[in-house]
Amino acid sequence: MFRRIARPLLAAVFVNSGIDALRNPQPRAELAAGMVHAAAERFGTPDDPLLAARVNAGVMVGGGLGLATGLAPRLSALALAGSLVPTTLAGHAFWEYPKEERGAQRVQFTKNLGLLAGLLLTVDTPYAQERAARKARKAVEAEHAAEERERSSKKLRKQARRDAKDAAKAEAHALKEQARAEKAQARLERKRGED
Repeated sequence: MFRRIARPLLAAVFVNSGIDALRNPQPRAELAAGMVHAAAERFGTPDDPLLAARVNAGVMVGGGLGLATGLAPRLSALALAGSLVPTTLAGHAFWEYPKEERGAQRVQFTKNLGLLAGLLLTVDTPYAQERAARKARKAVEAEHAAEERERSSKKLRKQARRDAKDAAKAEAHALKEQARAEKAQARLERKRGED
């Protein structure tokens, strides 16, 4: 239940920022220029800060809507987390700001860290639930297996008792037969002795 409330609340920040960036990408492009130029040199990506700002804004809107609606929430959260890291480093590197602006930028930086944590929890939560469900299934299976072993053990004990009774009866019968045979032998020997 909480997930249905939390995901749209978390997504709202990204959808709002993304729409704002799509309407007015220039300030964000200026902030990201250094990072975009460095990435272009190092990785061969396009050296266009305005394009980077628009792509980042599109990821924010698309990922935010995917997260809010529950359509591919893990993938959306992962995409948003991926876009949040460069956004935070480009826009809120508080250590690079003048002393009077540093406090406000530090707040924005730590807020983004909190958003990143929420996104990572969103990515991990289904896996944690799956692990818990697997453990619960294994526990139930182990309980069923133990019950089955107990039933089999009871059946085996019953069968062993039956077999022991049958063996005792067979032995008693064999002893009776042996006693009869011995009596018959003794009678024969007496008869021969009399003749």
